[in-house]
Amino acid sequence: TPDMRFGALPRRSWDNLDGLQINELQTVWRYFDGQTDDAALARAVMRSAASFGAELVCPADFVSASRTSAGYHVSYIHEGNERESLCRTLVNATGPWVDLTAQRVYPPPPRLAVDLIQGTHIVLSGQMNQGVYYVEAPADGRAVFVMPWKDRTLVGTTETVYEGDPALTHPLPQEISYLTTTMRHYFPGHNLDIQESFSGLRVLPKGNASPFRRTRETLLLRESSNPARYIAVYGGKLTGYRLTAARILRLLHPALPHRAALADTSRLALTPN
Repeated sequence: TPDMRFGALPRRSWDNLDGLQINELQTVWRYFDGQTDDAALARAVMRSAASFGAELVCPADFVSASRTSAGYHVSYIHEGNERESLCRTLVNATGPWVDLTAQRVYPPPPRLAVDLIQGTHIVLSGQMNQGVYYVEAPADGRAVFVMPWKDRTLVGTTETVYEGDPALTHPLPQEISYLTTTMRHYFPGHNLDIQESFSGLRVLPKGNASPFRRTRETLLLRESSNPARYIAVYGGKLTGYRLTAARILRLLHPALPHRAALADTSRLALTPN
């Protein structure tokens, strides 16, 4: 409908924008999008896969994988016991652990030089009622989102090059200051009472450019054998997970036995619980 199109918000509506600082503001653009809970989405995808016969072992610790003539021999630890599995194909989709996982695969698969980039969010008391705000941090012009989140306000994110154990990432004081300064600049009347903060890591190609300027493209690295039986996923965005999965299956299809499709994932609905 016309009301759902991208367009400018009339000046008469600016006073209703949750206390947004409008001095020297020239234009407000509006478009419609969606919001998700990443943890809830992951659980829904897992339940959906299980409903079609997938066997899930979670949590588990990956030990190693060795190439065989028909695929890979995988060792992992589950409930304190080391177990083994034989598989035709292996997908390394371990996010910031992708290189650490690859180091446990033999023979060594291809790897991509990457940086781990930490992103921190803060959760403030108080609610945004008019939607999600895209603003630019006064410190460096980076995009920061201010959005309603579970009856509170979520502000993020940052981009800080991270080194070390991915499991130990945590918000840094300078990141929290960066976000609160941005929030104060655009919403001077909003409560800055921080209810919680958290951080995560994204995988970006190594380079000299600032993290904000680097590609968010999903990069797939596969072994050179034909057919390929190993693929590693580098980078990408949560919102493209179905497309990424479809690309991986197309690449692995020659190594997999024929099987009738059980569902069309481009149309498959997920249930929240």
